Amino acid sequence: MGYGSTHFTTTFTAPVKVNPLATTSTIPTGTYDSEGNMFTYMFGPMVKFPVSDRITPFGEILFEGSNTNFYSTLTRAIVNNHGTLSVAPTQHPFTMGIGGGFDIAFHRHFALRPVEIDYVFTRYTNPITGTHNQNHFRYIGGIVFRAW
Repeated sequence: MGYGSTHFTTTFTAPVKVNPLATTSTIPTGTYDSEGNMFTYMFGPMVKFPVSDRITPFGEILFEGSNTNFYSTLTRAIVNNHGTLSVAPTQHPFTMGIGGGFDIAFHRHFALRPVEIDYVFTRYTNPITGTHNQNHFRYIGGIVFRAW
């Protein structure tokens, strides 16, 4: 599942000394604009609970990974302003999703998914803070192709 470009603005009101991996880096005072894309690739079981011929609630637990370039573009913006932060490459960390939703069938092979809500956990390395865990909620809706 891919997500389009997202624009972020980060402001540091004073120079920041960063020491995430035992190397001291500096972020100069300023406002930094960055954009990032994210793509998740997760697989796992889905359990469906049909309540009628048309409505099917489901639950799922998904594992695998994701990819983003947000931290590398933020780091480049800091370096371009004379910062000394190491440029983080595009990351592909462990990613997990747990959630569910429901489908409303309107054709033998198509259904409307008005809601799917997932808790998404990622392990991206933040080059500024040195932290590794991010917790997100994701909403998805759309048309589902059903092969059966």
